[in-house]
Amino acid sequence: MKVIRGESFAMKRASFSLLIGRIEDVKKFAEEVGFSITRKIKKLWDALVIIAGIPMSKRAEAWKRMYSKRRGEWVRQEFA
Repeated sequence: MKVIRGESFAMKRASFSLLIGRIEDVKKFAEEVGFSITRKIKKLWDALVIIAGIPMSKRAEAWKRMYSKRRGEWVRQEFA
């Protein structure tokens, strides 16, 4: 059993979590491996853009302008 976005699922296959600590390695992961799920790709690239272009003291503020937390998950704001 695994909980994803607040719902329990019986996994048919093994799933894994990957923790990457260095920003250079996160960039390499994004370029060479990435994700097959579009929302994850967008979230990863949004985070990398913020890290690359915004001073550290302003990054959390920039992230919160772009994303809000809903049911325990960071969801991109839809702007009209």
